[in-house]
This record gives sequence, structure tokens and C-alpha cells, in this order.
Amino acid sequence: FYSVPGGKVEWGETREEAFIREIWEETSLKVTNVRFAFVQDCIFSQEFWKKKHFVMNDFIADLDPSCPKEQVKLNDEAYIYEWIAPQLALKLPLHRECRTLIEWYLMHANQ
Repeated sequence: FYSVPGGKVEWGETREEAFIREIWEETSLKVTNVRFAFVQDCIFSQEFWKKKHFVMNDFIADLDPSCPKEQVKLNDEAYIYEWIAPQLALKLPLHRECRTLIEWYLMHANQ
């Protein structure tokens, strides 16, 4: 399944700081204008390798202007990436929670 970068909040870190750090660690990209989207419960999802209850704090952001998107360097958590329009991304095999985030983004992006 395709998904988006993400991870856990570390001790003493805000959710926004964790979001920015996870993007950097997983892609070597810097983001700016971070905005909270919504919270999702992911309870024992078949799509994740660990059967756990994840509480996902979803954010959206802009790519930092000083950081070209061609700069992507994936860490060992991923092996492929694609830059794709959100509408087209919905045609890919996505984690359910990733699909929900993209659908939310398409409904709220221009508000």
C-alpha cells in the first residue's frame, strides 16, 4: 500500500514538531505552514504489520521553498515515492487512513 510519512511523537515533542521531524527523517524534505487536519483512530488495521491501536494526528503542510522536491532521499522505511496529484493518488492502493486524509484534503484544501 502507498501511504505518507509519519511516526510517533517523541518525549517532550509537540505533534507539529513530530510531523516536521518525521517528514525530514523519512524524505529529507523540509516543510512549512504546518496545519492540523484531524484525528483518526486506526484500530487493529489489517493493513499495518503490527496489530495495534494507532491514534493518528493528521497534518498538512507546504514544501519549504528552499527545498526542491527533487531532493527526496528516502530512509529505510520506504523504497519508492511518487509526486502525484491528490485526485490521481486516490486511484492507487492506499492505506485506508491515507485515503481518508487525501479525501479530507480534497474537500478542505480551498477553504
